[in-house]
Amino acid sequence: MKRPLLRQTSEVNKRGRPLYQLEDDFRIEFQIDGGFIAFLVPYGFRTDFASIPRVFWVIFPPTGLYDAPSVVHDFLYRRRSKVSRSFADACFRELMRLYGVPSWQRSVIYCAVRAFGWMAYKK
Repeated sequence: MKRPLLRQTSEVNKRGRPLYQLEDDFRIEFQIDGGFIAFLVPYGFRTDFASIPRVFWVIFPPTGLYDAPSVVHDFLYRRRSKVSRSFADACFRELMRLYGVPSWQRSVIYCAVRAFGWMAYKK
């Protein structure tokens, strides 16, 4: 699967984590629930990857096999007027599977996103 081309910016998010910017458009296509999905995350889009609390970084670092799924998930959350939270989370889970994230990690990360993602989605 294709990986996004990103560079670290000099900016940080409100938790002090660095932000990364897409250096090129990132187009991703995949199937979910029998339907074909295609997204274009535009050049310049900024992300902090997975918003995992620092206490869990030993087990779940903020970057890893879930980098590309995290970029798409962040993009979808920022388009909340056009995409439901449950759809964004389902895409995230499927993309983690496609990018080879082990099933136990996918399950834990997905459950955390479903339990706590509403805070980021509402902002």
